[in-house]
Amino acid sequence: MDTGHSTRVSVIIPTFNRSHYLRQAIISVLTQTYPDFEILVVDDGSTDDTATVVTEFDDPRIIYLYQENAGRSAARNRGLGTARGEFIGFLDDDDLYLPDKLAQQVAFLDQNQDVGLVTGGYQLIAADGSLREIHEAWKMQSKLTLPDCLYSCPLLTCTILLRRRWLTLLDHWFDPTMERAEDTDFWIRLLVAGCRMAWIPHIVSGYRLHNENSQQDRERYYFSYLTLLDKLYMQTNLPVPALEEQAMIYAHYHVLGACHAYARGETKTGQERLVQAATVAPDAMQGTPPLIVSSIAGFVQSNQVADSTSLIENMFTNLPPQLRQLQAFRRYALSAAHMQRVFTAPAAYERPAFKDWLLGVYQYPRWLWNRGVWSILIRRILLASIATRASR
Repeated sequence: MDTGHSTRVSVIIPTFNRSHYLRQAIISVLTQTYPDFEILVVDDGSTDDTATVVTEFDDPRIIYLYQENAGRSAARNRGLGTARGEFIGFLDDDDLYLPDKLAQQVAFLDQNQDVGLVTGGYQLIAADGSLREIHEAWKMQSKLTLPDCLYSCPLLTCTILLRRRWLTLLDHWFDPTMERAEDTDFWIRLLVAGCRMAWIPHIVSGYRLHNENSQQDRERYYFSYLTLLDKLYMQTNLPVPALEEQAMIYAHYHVLGACHAYARGETKTGQERLVQAATVAPDAMQGTPPLIVSSIAGFVQSNQVADSTSLIENMFTNLPPQLRQLQAFRRYALSAAHMQRVFTAPAAYERPAFKDWLLGVYQYPRWLWNRGVWSILIRRILLASIATRASR
């Protein structure tokens, strides 16, 4: 890794046979309002016109690196080994930076020297480029501590900016042996090393949805997360809170695996994984709501299924016999599905969001004790009024 800093930010773009998206990704970096960066395009053995697309840009800040196909992790590691910047950003070849992303995050890190990684929110982008949903992720999970991120790591590679010096504290960077969740594995190991992470309350990137998206292969993610946990808990330097939560964290991921199975129509597999969660951590059946139910609610709030209400009805109708007592929390889970749509509505004042707000509160009245829920309602009413006046 070069120790000379001739630029402040290195943006690493691993790519493989996606030249049709790569051009847009590169342009999104070149049009940043912050100019002091380099772009490392790591071509992981593409057989399309990727090289031609890169050479079309007449900009000395773009560095093209070719390697034989070795996977996304190896490509990112190649970029990390070549990067010269004080700060590191990642951008998958199908995603986008919003124009002020680097300016906002560099300014934040300059002002907060104790923070090693900064992240922000993102917008989902359909294959045709249209806006789908905005994810103000800091509202859903404000803390980025190790215990919190073990349950749910909200970081997307396209949203972060990392101080490069933290790389020297890791024994390896992205793990090429992991088929999925290699990015989460990387963030978790940074947290274990003591890297402090923080939010900026801005939408900084676009995450593209399309038919090729490997994120949709959730079954592989389930097993990859279990591998991640197995790796993690082999370490001897974990903080006490992470050790105390070990059983519950495993249970949480078994529940997520169950949700994916139910969503695919594999009810028996889903039931088996719910039982496995309760077996690994009996305490996951306790509380109001129990962790198993909270994990189901978290799943539907993470936008991983098209019809979250139908999924919840299916799961609670087809619970394994030994977990039927969870039926008492059906309404809580349904309320989470409605509130997810409130939080992620593309238009702040769109009418369906009002309906979901009311249904969420009806299903689980304790939402009324949540200041954020009231804040959302008031903001939507005000913006709806403004929009109505503007249309006249």
